[in-house]
Amino acid sequence: MEPELRETGISALGYVPWGTHFCTFYETKEDLLDILLPFFKTGLEHNEFCLWMVSHPVGVEDARRAFKEAVADADRHLAAGHIEIVQHPFFPRSHHGSRSTHAEIVHHAEGYLKGGAAVAERVTDGWNEKLAEALANGFDGMRANSHEAWLTEANRNDFFRYEEKLGAKLAGQRLIVLCSYPSVSTAAEIFDVTHAHHFAVIRREGYDVVLTTELNQAEAEIKRPDEESEQRVVERARELAAHNEQLKKEIAERWRAEDRIRLITDTIPVMAWSVRPDGIVDFLNQRWMDYSGLSLAQYVSDPAGPIHPQDTPRVLEKWRAQMALGEAYDDEMRLRRADGEYRHFLVRTAPLRDEAGRVVKWYGVSTDIEDRKRVEEELEESLSHLRGLTASLMRAQDDERRRIAQMLHETTAQDLAALRMLLGRLSRTGTTVSDADRMLLAESVDLTDRSMADVRTLSYLLHPPLLDENGLLSAVRWYAKGFADRSGIAVDVEEPPTFERLPQDVETTLFRVVQEALTNIHRHARSTTARISLRAERDGLTLEIADRGCGMSADVLWSVTNSGGAPGVGILGMRERLQQLGGTLCIESNDRGTTLRAMVPFTAQSS
Repeated sequence: MEPELRETGISALGYVPWGTHFCTFYETKEDLLDILLPFFKTGLEHNEFCLWMVSHPVGVEDARRAFKEAVADADRHLAAGHIEIVQHPFFPRSHHGSRSTHAEIVHHAEGYLKGGAAVAERVTDGWNEKLAEALANGFDGMRANSHEAWLTEANRNDFFRYEEKLGAKLAGQRLIVLCSYPSVSTAAEIFDVTHAHHFAVIRREGYDVVLTTELNQAEAEIKRPDEESEQRVVERARELAAHNEQLKKEIAERWRAEDRIRLITDTIPVMAWSVRPDGIVDFLNQRWMDYSGLSLAQYVSDPAGPIHPQDTPRVLEKWRAQMALGEAYDDEMRLRRADGEYRHFLVRTAPLRDEAGRVVKWYGVSTDIEDRKRVEEELEESLSHLRGLTASLMRAQDDERRRIAQMLHETTAQDLAALRMLLGRLSRTGTTVSDADRMLLAESVDLTDRSMADVRTLSYLLHPPLLDENGLLSAVRWYAKGFADRSGIAVDVEEPPTFERLPQDVETTLFRVVQEALTNIHRHARSTTARISLRAERDGLTLEIADRGCGMSADVLWSVTNSGGAPGVGILGMRERLQQLGGTLCIESNDRGTTLRAMVPFTAQSS
């Protein structure tokens, strides 16, 4: 008769007969739950009593929460009076008079350990008692999971003997048992565990691999009535033994390959590490441990410990956000060295995904950038000092312009005016002056008039009195008119409906921007028109000067905006003046013209 097959809920496995005793190896808590939850969910759907024995890293509350998230009708199974989730010694006496629950979750270590050894007979009797209870209450059978993370070297051999006995006693019973093991470190350990079961499911970074223990099948064949010759059975056993030896070699080769990768990772000149999807660090290379003075276990117990306390909140917030997004990112933080000194590190993190796109691991490297940060700080300090000197130079320059303009207006222009009056008087009173001398007097008067006009223009260009007397708008209107008269370029000034006076340094800076921009239009743009716009926006005051000339090529624009000339002149001078006020300068250019945009924040206007 064909054996009755039961669906396992494990995609890589499919269906197994009653009496199956198999195991699984897992790397992360997520790997373990990905196998157990479908396993139990499928059992409940097929009227099987389920027993889930928990151990670290899955506790009772973890199991309860994960079960509710995975099973649509979990509340029905877990409601009071229908399902009990208890914490009691392993395999309690039958609950007479009440129906067994569909799922029980109990503490695991209590079930197997007594004085540090496995009590095989007591545990096996417990399995039989629970199965009998389930069958008596109308279930088709029972499936269970035991988690063996608690095993130690002292009790491992006893437990494996129990596993072998259990496999023999399960034959023909309506019971399926899945034993869970954390990933082990050697091929021999994998073989020892697998040998005590019918087969193994290895879950590694999201993938399931089924290893069949065919030697057990050969032993079962030997125990059956000898329908074929003994020689054929012996040969089959030899073939399967050779198969297992090959399997051991392949597993050993895999571990050797991983050891080589670990050696490479420990040798690279950066601090490398990896993190499981649940956020637990599972690997630190040797350079990381040498720098921090911590072992992997010490670091896992306090992962934020090496991070500078001032950086910790920001670092953890960003890490949680990036874990949720599943995206690679960079961050900078200070990490404590073994001697207690903190150094700056650039930390780069990237996810590894499986074929379904799920993150199965995070990998990262931490690069020491302390020397670079110190150079950056020294450079910033030097730049700050240079900006201070530049600001002082510009203020001194403006003060000197104002002083010279005032001296030209109040002294030189007045002297020339007096000279003009004297020359005029002389030309009117001189009766004996020859015609030649009269011509010289007339030329002197004309030269004096031109000099007075030039001095007045020079004084206004250096610092127009209108800027101090009437403000920025009056000074811009006056300058635009004079520029149009001198250059032949029509200038349109767009003014806001209302405009209040600004602080002196703001008005001076914006006026200098207008002067420099119009001068550049005259020299380079080959434009017949220009437009000056002054407007208040949400964040500050914006001054815009535009032309309809030939524009600048991309190379020229980059050169102009990134070098601009010596401080105090040209575009760099404009930018430096605006930066002193917290403002910005932006230049856009194409073959239809150039637009220069200066912005000063309102905070600068109120200072």
